[in-house]
Amino acid sequence: GSLSTQCDSYGQCSCKPGVMGDKCDRCQPGFHSLSEAGCRPCSCDLAGSTGECNVETGRCTCKDNVEGFHCERCKPGFFHLDSSNPRGCTPCFCFGHSSVCTNAIGYSVYSITSDFQFGEDEWRAEQRDGSEVLLQWSAETQDISVISDSYFPMYFIAPRKFLGNQVLSYGQNLTFSFRVDRRDTRLSAEDLVLEGAGLRVSVPLIAQGNAYPSENAVTYTFRLHEATDYPWRPALTAFEFQKLLHNLTAIKIRGTYSERSAGHLDDFTITSARPGPGVPVPWVESCSCPVGYEGQFCERCSSGYRRETPSLGPYSPCVPCTCNGHSETCEPETGMCNCRDNTAGAHCEKCRDGYYGDATAGTISDCQPCPCPGSSSCAIVPRTKEVVCTSCQAGTTGKRCELCDDAYFGDPLGENGAVRPCRLCQCNDNIDPNAVGNCDRQTGECLKCIYNTAGFYCDRCKDGFFGNPLAPDPADKCRACHCNPYGTVNQQTSCNQVTGQCECLSHVTGRDCSVCEPGFFNLQSGRGCERCNCHALGSTNGQCDIRSGQCECQPGVAGQHCDRCEVNHFGFGSEGCK
Repeated sequence: GSLSTQCDSYGQCSCKPGVMGDKCDRCQPGFHSLSEAGCRPCSCDLAGSTGECNVETGRCTCKDNVEGFHCERCKPGFFHLDSSNPRGCTPCFCFGHSSVCTNAIGYSVYSITSDFQFGEDEWRAEQRDGSEVLLQWSAETQDISVISDSYFPMYFIAPRKFLGNQVLSYGQNLTFSFRVDRRDTRLSAEDLVLEGAGLRVSVPLIAQGNAYPSENAVTYTFRLHEATDYPWRPALTAFEFQKLLHNLTAIKIRGTYSERSAGHLDDFTITSARPGPGVPVPWVESCSCPVGYEGQFCERCSSGYRRETPSLGPYSPCVPCTCNGHSETCEPETGMCNCRDNTAGAHCEKCRDGYYGDATAGTISDCQPCPCPGSSSCAIVPRTKEVVCTSCQAGTTGKRCELCDDAYFGDPLGENGAVRPCRLCQCNDNIDPNAVGNCDRQTGECLKCIYNTAGFYCDRCKDGFFGNPLAPDPADKCRACHCNPYGTVNQQTSCNQVTGQCECLSHVTGRDCSVCEPGFFNLQSGRGCERCNCHALGSTNGQCDIRSGQCECQPGVAGQHCDRCEVNHFGFGSEGCK
């Protein structure tokens, strides 16, 4: 390793290139393979190595996520060899579904910025407990500020444009300019806070080599990465950090650090990427997805697959659609199958309306048409395996909807002639709606008329009653005839159904045939009333007692017919007898 066998007065030999030591007996750092020609440079990839190599073999010492003799490539499951990455390469995110990815093509640098030239740009301010406080914007300095009247810290709250899906900012920088009006700053572990996906990390303001705040604006830079060089707390895995950025819900920057102090924020920027022309970026991944997944980040389920746990969104595993053999595809987010073969249900597990069978058998003939009118639904009775219609049209019933329901009539299947749809029986409200069997299901004849009505439609009064059977008030419908049996022909109990007039015997009168005509008597005979035959001169008015037939006589006149003088009287005339 020495240029000669002679050394200087201090005993130091003169070494060949890459050789070190008093005796020139070992390679310098970054060199290897001591020989007569000296030591050779390590030839390590600066992006993937620590810069050192094995002094015997020359194999480079790689960063955690890098491999290869020269540390020239990412390990499986990683991509984007980057000199500024302490671990060399970025782990594939792919929503946890793949560990194979490469650099995506077609993305360029995109900076999301608030420079406050024209206002507060939707920024807010709040205390640690979430209560909102006043945020001020200065047109002169073009920054925003908060002023504290107590020791309790106040935070700048970033607007929507910095939130949401910021996973393309992973490994990149968040920067801002900040100054305070007092040097009395008491820093904390929560000076910069990120929240999202149920996760929360924070760092002190002076982390990652940043300076203490002062009256002069200082630019602060924070790398959005989980490496220990960037001490976000609590420590997250690479996957967790990217998950947080994928659904970023809050960015909070502490604005005040002492009582009655002010903090000023300006030029807030997050470096990200987006598709399109511009400065190309190497940090966006393109995943190689396993079966069942698709999309640049394996964020979607392939055709024929669905989310196993829909609430997890793109983080959910994709599993084959469960459609009982009646569909190859389903709605990927919900798993709802695109059913065929007359099946229905989220998983085609049942027959659709109008069909019956066992849809889980998995054949094209699982579901057969229901033997029901109008293709209405049906079911199989488990014990007998009999098919029974379950949704007969209104007014029909029966296992095949072959019968009219109670209070209906017709022949819905034409079993006794022409098809006659079931119609509601017309009984003029003269039936008890709670009763069963009010009408004949074939003919529609009303069978249980009430309110003393009768007829095919309960549209007349029954024998022995009269009135208006169609009157709305039951009290006004049909009333009993109450014909007098002594004065009625053949002792009939019926009467005219409209007027109520009974059919009277001769010389009997009255609606109910209950009185004799004037000049007649003896209704009780049942043969009609007999004429009184009162003598015109001897009676006072030609009338007689309705039972006995005794005429009402003039003074001194006697006899049932008033046709003679009483004893000891004479001179029969219009004035009676003397």
